[in-house]
Amino acid sequence: MPGKQTWGVCAIASMALAAVVAPVAHAQVSFTKNTLQSVGELEYPTSLQFGPDDRLYVAQQDGKIRVYTIARTAPGQYTVLASETITLVHTLQNHNDNGAINTTVKRQCTGILVVGTPTNPVIYATSSDWRIAIGSDANLDTNSGIISRLTWDGTQWVKLDLVRGLPRCEENHAANGMALDEATNTLFVAQGGNTNMGAPSHNFGELPEYALSAAILSVDLSAIGEMTYDIPTLDDPSRSNSAPGIDQNDPFGGNDGANQAIIVPGGPVQVYAPGFRNPYDILLTDDGRMYSIDNGPNAGWGGPPVDCTNAVREDGSASNPDGLHLITGPGYYGGHPNPFRADVANTINGQSPITTGNAIECTYLQPGVSDGALVTWPYSVNGLTEYRASNFGGAMQGDLLAAAYNGNAIYRVTLNATGDAVTAATTLFPFVGTNPLDVIAMDDLATFPGTIWAVDHAQGKVFVFEPTDASFCTGVDLAGIDEDGDGYMNDDELDAGSDPCSPASVPSDNDGDFISDFNDPDDDNDGLLDFEDAFAIDATNGASTMLPIDYGWGIGEPGIGLAGLGFTGLMSDGVTDWADLFDPVRLTPGGAAGKFTIDDVTAGDAVGPPNTQDSAFQLGVPVSTTSGVLEISTRVDIPSFGSELAGDQRAVGLVIGDGTQSNFLHLAIVPDGSDLAFSLIDEQSDAPTGVFKIEDDDLDSALSVELTLLVDPVYCIVQARAAIDGAPPIYVGAPHTLAGPLRTLIQGPESLAVGVIATSHGGPTFNATWDYLRIIEQPAGARSEVRIDPPGTGINNSTYVGGSFFVNNLASSGRKLVRITIDTRTAIFEDLNFDIDGTGGDSVFKAFELTSNGGVGTPQPAYLQPHPIGGGFDVLEVNFTDFDPGDWMSFAIDVDPAHVIGTPSPGPHEVASVSGLELAGATWTAAFDDGSFIATRIFPRVTSDDGAANIAQALAKPEPQIEVLGQATSPFDTNVPDHTVRITGPAGETVRLVIIEGGRFVDGLVDPNAVGPYQANTALFVQEHTAVIEPGGTVDVPITFTRSAPEGGYNLIVAALSDGAAPSVSAMSNLIIARLGCVGDVNGDNVVSLDDLQLLLFGFGSTGPGDVNEDGFVDLADLQLMLAYFGASCD
Repeated sequence: MPGKQTWGVCAIASMALAAVVAPVAHAQVSFTKNTLQSVGELEYPTSLQFGPDDRLYVAQQDGKIRVYTIARTAPGQYTVLASETITLVHTLQNHNDNGAINTTVKRQCTGILVVGTPTNPVIYATSSDWRIAIGSDANLDTNSGIISRLTWDGTQWVKLDLVRGLPRCEENHAANGMALDEATNTLFVAQGGNTNMGAPSHNFGELPEYALSAAILSVDLSAIGEMTYDIPTLDDPSRSNSAPGIDQNDPFGGNDGANQAIIVPGGPVQVYAPGFRNPYDILLTDDGRMYSIDNGPNAGWGGPPVDCTNAVREDGSASNPDGLHLITGPGYYGGHPNPFRADVANTINGQSPITTGNAIECTYLQPGVSDGALVTWPYSVNGLTEYRASNFGGAMQGDLLAAAYNGNAIYRVTLNATGDAVTAATTLFPFVGTNPLDVIAMDDLATFPGTIWAVDHAQGKVFVFEPTDASFCTGVDLAGIDEDGDGYMNDDELDAGSDPCSPASVPSDNDGDFISDFNDPDDDNDGLLDFEDAFAIDATNGASTMLPIDYGWGIGEPGIGLAGLGFTGLMSDGVTDWADLFDPVRLTPGGAAGKFTIDDVTAGDAVGPPNTQDSAFQLGVPVSTTSGVLEISTRVDIPSFGSELAGDQRAVGLVIGDGTQSNFLHLAIVPDGSDLAFSLIDEQSDAPTGVFKIEDDDLDSALSVELTLLVDPVYCIVQARAAIDGAPPIYVGAPHTLAGPLRTLIQGPESLAVGVIATSHGGPTFNATWDYLRIIEQPAGARSEVRIDPPGTGINNSTYVGGSFFVNNLASSGRKLVRITIDTRTAIFEDLNFDIDGTGGDSVFKAFELTSNGGVGTPQPAYLQPHPIGGGFDVLEVNFTDFDPGDWMSFAIDVDPAHVIGTPSPGPHEVASVSGLELAGATWTAAFDDGSFIATRIFPRVTSDDGAANIAQALAKPEPQIEVLGQATSPFDTNVPDHTVRITGPAGETVRLVIIEGGRFVDGLVDPNAVGPYQANTALFVQEHTAVIEPGGTVDVPITFTRSAPEGGYNLIVAALSDGAAPSVSAMSNLIIARLGCVGDVNGDNVVSLDDLQLLLFGFGSTGPGDVNEDGFVDLADLQLMLAYFGASCD
């Protein structure tokens, strides 16, 4: 498999090809392009070749070989007439790395060579262990490489395994393509390496190069004959011997090098040309020259050897290009080190796999600079062939063709007469499919002469390019002229870098409107111009995205979107075209690497108003109040930041938002002094409103961390989570409530942007790497109840009393509750905090105290988010180890308003006695052992004057909206008690409308001004109304505000949809605060007295004075209202 993946695009402006496209005027070379029809099932094809029987042989990655009988049915049209599937390689026996048998039936096949005769074709096939491990040890067999020969004997295919025990790396480098020198009966094999740049490293499972890895190998077929050659291995002391020096199950089970195959002097398998990191193909040209292309290393994947040893090295790496090599003969060194071959002193268990060292193999040679490559490409280039046909007057005869896997192109290389220099390197066919992996060309005497065939690994297709020799083309740069008839005007093709004289060469055109993406101002035809479109190649802007998403970024995965990674846009700055928001040369997008890397992360940053962020790739995800909790995860490799610098904003992580650089939330790894920390930034309208840094000592030595954002769209709550080096996840900070544009987006019709983000702002550049992107909507079944209802009947009962909090796990069977949090910051009574030591409220305090235990183990409390005033905390967290479904517990803890600090207990009018009712609106979250996360806001209980409760559950009903008719803002003042509340929500739903009258008691406080002008600090009275929302989606409910004390009259209004199963309700509505003044106090002296009555009678029948109900006329209703409050004092 290709080892270096840089840029492959399904839809991308063709400026990405500028480095490899030459001017095209007066081009004589022209091809049509079509897809081979009636192929049937073809999954991840890796190699293809026409056999001597004129059938097309195509290898699949899983080891199956498809064989097609093909007919040309019309000019440029080719169809499969019959097919056969050969499974002899697919069913080869697998082993683990200790040599034990593995029963999985699957292989990795990356090379076939078809020779023989029309009646007896012969297939040579390379295969190895099917497993791919990135940054881990999957126990795959590192000696699993096999060269098999399949021979058709006239009735069946007969398999002989010629060579067994070739190296296979922990990633997926393996024995790949082959070429046969018939004169010497020597088979040459492109053998991939085990490392990134020669030294063992984390991403390659810390495996060293083996004696036979990273090289062009030669296999003497005559010496092997009709036998199977099991390459001798080192004597592994961890395995018993079946014969002297031969381990059980040899040659299988490389055991991380302890049982690797050795180089036998004079043996049939030798290193012909060392120093090739991962060559995919070998070409022997008609004039006898040997060429191969080596896949260059990836940044951040491991460096060159340390002092020519096999010591692990993570630093010193870079993304170097892929290079074409003319292999001039035995011993040619391609530049990739192998310490085992370099020096016999490099041993394992005291043994060396070689007899003579090759000192040059200690040295890393940079591709295109010092390694002798004839030409290099910044893309993964793999399949290689020679164009031998005489079409176009021989203009292409002798040219090399190469398949650019992540360049999504077929390259053409023209050589000088001696083949040791490149005179031209151009793009013959741009935008082939998604990931073209192998390419072949038919000579004049072959079937379908002059045609070129390529397999696309991601799409599972075979593309056919047929020459059109008779065409004449000027290539003139004019609009309105389409000389090759491919639908694109000449000038557009020249601008975009495709060939106006070849219908097989077309520009990128995401929306298929025959205007190249280079010139099309709206590449997805959705009405949004590219510079403002956050999902520039998604016409539905995320509405059609289907969940779950699991993009592992392996071979061909997912094969859609930008670079085939599934992304459909970049974080928009509102000014720059999306194609200019990244540099494709700096990207290593998935493929064999199984990761997405951005090399040399720039200082562009989305935080704050400059909006200079680049390379923040994203896709749209549909979300609404009917969605379940979204679990959005990625794993990042820990970067080497070094010490934090002044103004340092370097970061790498995960981001959600509205698709712009103005409104987003990101969770990232950042430098923090000389350590690392988690950072959570919530930016609204270019203003970072929430910036949190949370340290974790385990980060400093970590290799990778999984970052997760749990997004509850019903309650607009986000919980950050992390798992360091595969350890159990931890929660990063308290649940965070979204506000502003992000809240509006999540609860509206637009899609949520989800993506990756990195910046080097304020510090040195670094390489950012992500392992995957997963988005799932958590299933229903996670439910947990909380009740806050202190014992007793008084409205001012305190949660200090034992049993005030009750928690119950109502989840479906097997789902343990592992964590709860209660966040007071969203409570409708402000300034509340948990007073655990007397520094957060009055002198009476209590930390978490378990009252009753219904089988939950030993709860472990934690206190998060220090309150801005005093020493209390806004968030209580309780962790559990054994909270099964049906288990419960109750506890107590003191909750106070912080403004009573220094005030004798319990404060004026018992304001320090906080009940469950006064905690209404607090956010309750519950996390379960399956990773699910749910949240709700606590709502007043029906059966209690001082209680509140709710059940957190997935897919809760949406929040209703409320308004007081005639009042445009909240809070507001009124002297009229009777009003109407309009509730908006789904028709037919039952709604509970609760009005809590609060009082503002400040006499006796140390700082009376600490209580805001509309801030109630204790509950005085509660009333509830029930209604059913009418067909139009609203219902009007008449209400009466109360003022039961001179300090009272603060009416707090909330609503929720009833769930029909108390205490469960929907998300809480918006809060409205109405301050009721002195009803009937006409003269403003704060007493309703005879003086006010006389004024009313004086104005009776007119517009005033005395219009108590403020309806514009003084009448009997005003008199009755005044008499109802007669004698009341409001002072």
